[in-house]
Parts: sequence; C-alpha cells; structure tokens
Amino acid sequence: MSNQTPRRTGNPLAIVLWVIVGAGLVYGVSQTVIKASALFTG
Repeated sequence: MSNQTPRRTGNPLAIVLWVIVGAGLVYGVSQTVIKASALFTG
C-alpha cells in the first residue's frame, strides 16, 4: 500500500467507508468489553 494519496480527500465514498469501518471496530470492541465485564461480574 502506497502513501501517495493526500490526507485531505474529497472522496465521499472513502469517508463513508472509514465511518463504516470505525463503527464496526467500535461495535466489536464494545461487545468484547460487555462480554468481559459480564464474565468478571458474573
């Protein structure tokens, strides 16, 4: 993967993709935390 692309992009599709990826990551982490806390608290 090359870092030739500028940071400030006007591509809305890239922004939507990053939002979806970020939301998925946050959802997965929150689910893991909920399961871990449920295990610890019983």
